[in-house]
Amino acid sequence: MRSIGAAAAFVIILLGVPVFSPAFAPAPKATSVELYPLRPGFRWVYRCGIFTAIREVTRRDGAWFTMHYNLPLGRFDLPLRHTPDGVATTVKGVDHLLMRFPMTKGERWRIDAPGLPGPNEIADCEVIGLEEIDYLGRKGIATKLRVVRTNRRTNKSVTDYEWYVDGVGLAAMQVTGLRFVLERFDRVK
Repeated sequence: MRSIGAAAAFVIILLGVPVFSPAFAPAPKATSVELYPLRPGFRWVYRCGIFTAIREVTRRDGAWFTMHYNLPLGRFDLPLRHTPDGVATTVKGVDHLLMRFPMTKGERWRIDAPGLPGPNEIADCEVIGLEEIDYLGRKGIATKLRVVRTNRRTNKSVTDYEWYVDGVGLAAMQVTGLRFVLERFDRVK
């Protein structure tokens, strides 16, 4: 059960970062601030059967935003900030890039931070391309991302998927076989 919780937490951490589809991406000179709507009060609610996952930007302190996660197996906060390359977090005083912007087909990166994506894991991410999905009670085109999490000790891998929609961010995710779909996105005016 703990690995499912860690996997769900990772996907929401990594991919809970709103990203824009390359088909709708602004000009290449756009920054992650323009591509990633981090504002206190923004709230995303996901559903998978009886399970609900919520993430919400709760506050801002300078360049850092606090993203609060309320998941089926636990709650935690994660600091996030915009960088010239995308969105980063900090772990034990060291910054780690979580998401590159803009996302383009074939783009790859690795997340290798203590405790992220989960205990003793690294994550290799790759943008797969565009796909039609259901989210917020409608259909839309999303950018699909594959995340392969590998355990450092056992070398076993698990493949998860996330789908991002322009202006919304993470619209759906498949974590260890469970598919969470965005059912509500609240924005601050």
